[in-house]
Amino acid sequence: MINPKQVRDFAKACGILAKTDRLDAMVLARFALQIRPPARPLPDEAQREFADLLDRRSQLVAMRAQEKAWVATAPPVALKSLKEHIAWLDARIKSHDIDMTHKLRTSDVWKNKVELLDSMPT
Repeated sequence: MINPKQVRDFAKACGILAKTDRLDAMVLARFALQIRPPARPLPDEAQREFADLLDRRSQLVAMRAQEKAWVATAPPVALKSLKEHIAWLDARIKSHDIDMTHKLRTSDVWKNKVELLDSMPT
């Protein structure tokens, strides 16, 4: 994985301002040969699953923020529905937090990192 801005800056430094699929492929190959970025392994299944949970949690938090903002200007007929939806979103976010904590504490990939972070004084 490479930072796209870094590659684009490299292309500009080489005088390549146009952007096509063919040029992009050439620039990426040239970047790899000259810069030799370190190879990083792809995330394993557990890491991808955790990232998916985190993404979904972020979506739920954004939805909750929208609903809370609408409460201030919502007509009285919609308030009950908004408040029920906010309560549902709160429950889903809490459920995701529990799932994510469980995955962090039981995954070999994350267990050592969590223990290290937990050992830090607060």
